[in-house]
Amino acid sequence: MSAPDFAKPAWWLGALFLAAFAIAVIFSFRDRARVYELEQFEEVSAVGDSTYYRPTNDVNAVATFEGHPLFRIDNEKKEVKDTAMRRVGRDPATGLSIYALREGSAARAVKNDEETFFIKIGRNDYVRVRREMPVK
Repeated sequence: MSAPDFAKPAWWLGALFLAAFAIAVIFSFRDRARVYELEQFEEVSAVGDSTYYRPTNDVNAVATFEGHPLFRIDNEKKEVKDTAMRRVGRDPATGLSIYALREGSAARAVKNDEETFFIKIGRNDYVRVRREMPVK
């Protein structure tokens, strides 16, 4: 007695599905072993940053960025949304993040230039800093 005509292709189709399932399992184990390498995320805005600078009345450098000390421009608190800021660096000594305004952000009303950076002093609050000590 011979097998029906559809039995041979059914065996091939079953073997093909089993092989595809085995390949999917192998790749999932491989990816699971490298999950920390594959899935990395870094927040580049100021959202969630809770390391705040506590302003004082001294004229010393606040932080260091790219090997240059950063000095406060003034004592004015600038209110800018955390989402409008972009992290450009971090001071390893103090742990403070240095921010710049995002391109095209609505916060451009804050007087700013390329050499002006911001340091977070509270939620949506910043002080402006720059590389040279301000002349009064």
